[in-house]
Amino acid sequence: MAKTPYNSLNSEDILAGHISGLQTDVNKVQNVLNMKTGTRSGHGLVPVSDQDDPALRYRIYEATERNWLDSPVPTIYRNGSTVNPSEYILQAPYGTIVFNEQQNSSHSITADFSHIIGASNKLESIDSNITTNINNISGMQTNIQDINIDINGMQTNIQDINIDINGINDDINRLSYSPLDPTRRAEIINIFPKYSITDLTTSTDILQAGDTIDCFPIIIDERITINQLRVDISGSTTSMTLNLGIYNNADAYPDELLGSTDNFTSVAGQNMYKSLVSPVILEPGIYWLARYQSGGAYIQGHGADANVNIAIVNTTGYAINGSGTIVGTRTLSGQGNVSTNGLPVAYPGNGSGSEYLSRSSYGTVYAVR
Repeated sequence: MAKTPYNSLNSEDILAGHISGLQTDVNKVQNVLNMKTGTRSGHGLVPVSDQDDPALRYRIYEATERNWLDSPVPTIYRNGSTVNPSEYILQAPYGTIVFNEQQNSSHSITADFSHIIGASNKLESIDSNITTNINNISGMQTNIQDINIDINGMQTNIQDINIDINGINDDINRLSYSPLDPTRRAEIINIFPKYSITDLTTSTDILQAGDTIDCFPIIIDERITINQLRVDISGSTTSMTLNLGIYNNADAYPDELLGSTDNFTSVAGQNMYKSLVSPVILEPGIYWLARYQSGGAYIQGHGADANVNIAIVNTTGYAINGSGTIVGTRTLSGQGNVSTNGLPVAYPGNGSGSEYLSRSSYGTVYAVR
């Protein structure tokens, strides 16, 4: 341990250097301890009046509290009035002032000052940390006692958990797969598989633009065969040509035609089930149901719901038709001459003949197993 090599002094005069060395060591200790400070106001100073020479009396005044700070600068009062600092020499570390002139013995000399007190920020912080650690250790001991339960009981629990592995496998299989149900999702529309059509609000007589192809995404979660597509015609619709189809998905957009119905004529007020030219087998994935109408058609459908519908997001920079929830796509009028040629094999790209379709309600297309 490093320490200043002080030795006992012999009988000799004490030099200023001796005192300075002690003061330096005291300051180092104070820095390490991070001493606390206090303030005193109106603290009375005691005059030194026992000198042999009467002329020296009542010039030196001392405080009972030493170790003043020089910042903020102490303020000296005589009979309650501030004394000009030019009248005295301040020796803050010693709590002493020396007046240039002798003071009247009846004068009351007081001072306001900040000073070092007998307390350490560092030691208080250490004490606080020790107390906190003691409390933490006590809490840990309690937790250990709570955790340290009877081993035999644990073994019993382990035996209860350690059931037959074959039984676990059976349970896993039951959790991983639902019972086979050929009627599950008998009709599929643009909603997430965990929802049903009843989770949407029905909307009627929704006008669809003529000579356009609307597409709506669907999610297939098991291998299925689609035999028919369905569209519900409003009683307000006049006779016109329609065609329904299924496109695969590429980059959140319809891509290539997988199958379609023949062109057919709408019948007002009818839920029209139309067979695909050939059934389409769909593997799990995303697909698009398409509907073409040659004229402005009123179709029954649903209100768009961004939580239930398979909505499209992050479409900044893409061509968008309308406002509301983006639930599908729509071609520009006249794309592909569907009335003559049927649905196009390749769906027109966004901004190159089609746009995302943004609506508060839409005419629903159904895939029928």
